[in-house]
Amino acid sequence: MSDFVIWRVDSTSMSYPPPSLKGPSVQIDPSFDGMLAPTELLRSEGSIQFGLRDEGPEHNDGAIVLMVDKDFIFFIGVSDGYIMFCRGNDLLRLPLKEAGKPGQELQSIVGWTRTHMMLFLGAFASSNGRAVECDTEPYEPPKTLIDWSRKQGLAPVITYENETAFYARVFTMLGSMEGKLENVHDPSCYWDIHYEGNRVVRRTPKREEDLHSIVESVLSDHLFLSSIDVFSEHVTEAGRLDFLLVGSLADGRRLKVCVEFKNTHSPDYMRGLVQQLPTYMVAAGAEVGAYCGLDFQGLWYEGRKVRDRMAEITLAIRSLGNQRRQYPIQYFVYHLGKKVSASHR
Repeated sequence: MSDFVIWRVDSTSMSYPPPSLKGPSVQIDPSFDGMLAPTELLRSEGSIQFGLRDEGPEHNDGAIVLMVDKDFIFFIGVSDGYIMFCRGNDLLRLPLKEAGKPGQELQSIVGWTRTHMMLFLGAFASSNGRAVECDTEPYEPPKTLIDWSRKQGLAPVITYENETAFYARVFTMLGSMEGKLENVHDPSCYWDIHYEGNRVVRRTPKREEDLHSIVESVLSDHLFLSSIDVFSEHVTEAGRLDFLLVGSLADGRRLKVCVEFKNTHSPDYMRGLVQQLPTYMVAAGAEVGAYCGLDFQGLWYEGRKVRDRMAEITLAIRSLGNQRRQYPIQYFVYHLGKKVSASHR
């Protein structure tokens, strides 16, 4: 058998829910502890990182992440000693036994766009590993599924039954912001425009602080329906945190999420992730954080592509893990650059 396998899945063999089902079948391993929201699986472009162990022949097969609807499938799981990633009619897999010794902690990353898939597997705390990828036919979730997801995220909530429900709500909200920020009619609101007379001579990305009001405006309705209090420019002993989000559990406890935004072209981008945000989390008494990159790549700006940093970012987040949470920080990227129109291609 070859080391890795790529094949197309016969969709007629999949166990899809019946058409009468009012929503998709969703299964997310409890170890994500709310850090992975179902909306993340519906993005046109995204990535998921997680840890696992190869327990040899005793390893339990099954789904790690699953979303199935009559017109959509997204699956990450283990079967017969392989880690598998399926999206639509395309499937990637890699053997667990070659990534590390039995019982050793492994890390995996899956990534996708509308026309591409990637699966990485390697030993924990090592950038070495094996990856397989493939091009696919354009694949996106149907509008009905996206609408279902939006309704789930906007259902009014007063208190949350547990931590998982609260964190999932926060990350659903931050994930939904992607489309709202990226699809504005006039992206110039994200830029400082420099003129000579009436002529535009250059555009430079706005500072993160100058975009906070836009972010809060975009999230305002969602925050209100979610009964989440937001504190902008929250002062801590470590400095000013961009946003502190606070919600209430049914047992009376209050949970916090620290949210920090940073331009991806900033020379302090990685320092913000591995030093600044964790320090804010300790100062604010929050176990969980969100690091939100603002990517200005496009017609008006060129720099290092954030995709080139995904392995580095994943390792950095995992290095911050503890006994409570393997991945205490969730990572988001919002593309604010001027898109290249067909006439410029």
